[in-house]
Amino acid sequence: MSRQTGVGLGIAVVTLGALGACKVSASAKSPAFGEAELELEVDPISNTGTVPSNPDLPEGTCVQITFYGPGGAAIGTTTTAAGSSFEIPEGAESAELGDCPEEPEKKDKKARRANASSLVAADTLHQFPFTILPVNFTGPRHSASFWVTAQTQDEADLIKEDFILEMLNEPPPTSVKPEGVHRVTVNPDSSVLVEMFSAGQPQSLSFRWNGMDLFDLDDATTSFQNGWHVTSVSVPSSLVQIDLAGVSENSFEYRIQMPSREIASETRVVVTQ
Repeated sequence: MSRQTGVGLGIAVVTLGALGACKVSASAKSPAFGEAELELEVDPISNTGTVPSNPDLPEGTCVQITFYGPGGAAIGTTTTAAGSSFEIPEGAESAELGDCPEEPEKKDKKARRANASSLVAADTLHQFPFTILPVNFTGPRHSASFWVTAQTQDEADLIKEDFILEMLNEPPPTSVKPEGVHRVTVNPDSSVLVEMFSAGQPQSLSFRWNGMDLFDLDDATTSFQNGWHVTSVSVPSSLVQIDLAGVSENSFEYRIQMPSREIASETRVVVTQ
């Protein structure tokens, strides 16, 4: 199924103190579900996860989850229903959330209609969205929201797999359009390092933490690594909110203006002890 280009893609990262937590959740708006808000809850003790239902994602909606291990290698796929729990395979570090594949009969009917139509060109390109979230929270974790330009879903999946394997080790290919790629590290003193990766050189930065304007490009450290422009900021521990019950809920959002376009990401982090 082809997707149409959109804007305002969001990605969520959870890395705050997950060891010993009874629930960790991250939320992201997913273009695969019409920009519906997706939340991924992980129980590190039982190693299970849940995609809770909400008004935009009714209970029972089918969600396909692909798990990736160290180095970005795919290690398994499962389907679940919104509101139901699923097992997380051993060694999984991140997960891709998307809609479920079409039933073979429906897919065959669509293919026959497409083949019968002279209006459909064989080389028509489409854009397919992908969202990657972490499920292992014991160290630095990167997350990504990006589009892949391809003729078919199968071709897009192959490009996606290659991109994930080498994501931060080489420049993104021309068929991949990153919208929000970043890595979060929680330091021993509870300060938070956020590294934002862009294909173009940043011209300006707007970074907000818990709704407060915090950093611009003059406050950031910039570097060029493996074909990526890296913009890094460090949030002091005094601004990381943790209440008396041990619940930490923080959020950040950023916008980076590049010469040709702007990228943006919104992130919410929740850890319940």
